[in-house]
Amino acid sequence: MKFQVGANIEIVVSEVYTPTNFYIQLREDQDKLGSLMESMNSFYSDHPEVELLMIPAEEVRVGQLVAVVWEDGLWHRGVVRRMMSSMKVEVDYMDYGSRVVMDKKYLYDLMPQFRETDRQAHLAKLHGIAPLQKKWEKRNSSRFMDLVQDDEEEDVEVGDDRIGAEKFLVGKVMAISGNKVELILVDNQSDVAEGHNIGDMLVHEEHARYAGEEDGQVSHAAPGTQASEGSGAGKMLAQSQSVLESLQICLDEVERPLPTQYVDMGEVQSLKRDAIFLSQKIADSKEEGLEDLAREQKDLINRAVGITLRIIMPQLGEFEDDDENEEDSDSESGVGSSLEDSIKGEVMDSFSQEDSMSQSSYFTQSSG
Repeated sequence: MKFQVGANIEIVVSEVYTPTNFYIQLREDQDKLGSLMESMNSFYSDHPEVELLMIPAEEVRVGQLVAVVWEDGLWHRGVVRRMMSSMKVEVDYMDYGSRVVMDKKYLYDLMPQFRETDRQAHLAKLHGIAPLQKKWEKRNSSRFMDLVQDDEEEDVEVGDDRIGAEKFLVGKVMAISGNKVELILVDNQSDVAEGHNIGDMLVHEEHARYAGEEDGQVSHAAPGTQASEGSGAGKMLAQSQSVLESLQICLDEVERPLPTQYVDMGEVQSLKRDAIFLSQKIADSKEEGLEDLAREQKDLINRAVGITLRIIMPQLGEFEDDDENEEDSDSESGVGSSLEDSIKGEVMDSFSQEDSMSQSSYFTQSSG
């Protein structure tokens, strides 16, 4: 696959099974795929004796490249995925990712000129996203399909349709696991100036959760990868938790709804997602690249403090309009200036350690 971790790519989602199991095509390959499809259909549709290209049932093998007709009447490239019975096989439409069980009698030999182009459907998953329960429900996958394909395809059953309308998305490659690419997907064709983060939308609409988070808790490291307390990464984790707890206490004391005129919930969710990713990177770091991780931590904590202050400061303004007794009472309760002092104090304390790795921490729970 021609993917690089950290790269941004434009893609089309061609087939959906679940948010962590779907197929994409690269936008840069659309013309090449269109040309291939045109050539194939011209060849097979105009072939005077196409029946001679039928593959005898006894010669069909798993992994065999074939030419097959989709329900739209067009010819496509396929590969035999598995034998279902003596006369039926499951075929993978290799340029779109769809799978269909069909009779062997519908399999035709794929001519050499149509084998030169690489597979155009690439297996993908949303990075940092997991099902609410052990498995994805159909409604979750249906909503994901709605978000990544054009509205005119909304009535199509998940896993049944090969081609969604060409809705181009921007994906950031976060990891590559075997033949599966892990992506953060953003819909830049939405009404929002900076686009919709598909994963965040699924979480916000309660169709998914962030990976590593369960029952409102965040796992700081994958099983078996927890950093030891005496290590550099362990110190970073411990100091981060100290700042995290202080920030969470401050937020818990703010009982009113978040002031949306000052705080964008998308920004809060983005911070939470980035913190989860960073905590996993720290736990898996094996004491390598800690300076870079420390800089990422510092950026996260600065963002966390900024969001928290934007939540608190509007309420401080309201207290200033009350009489002095009420203002003093609120301040003593921790909702007033003590909140700001608590945040800044914890952060500055964490930055004052001699160890260069102690100069930042990450925020790994939801601010909301």
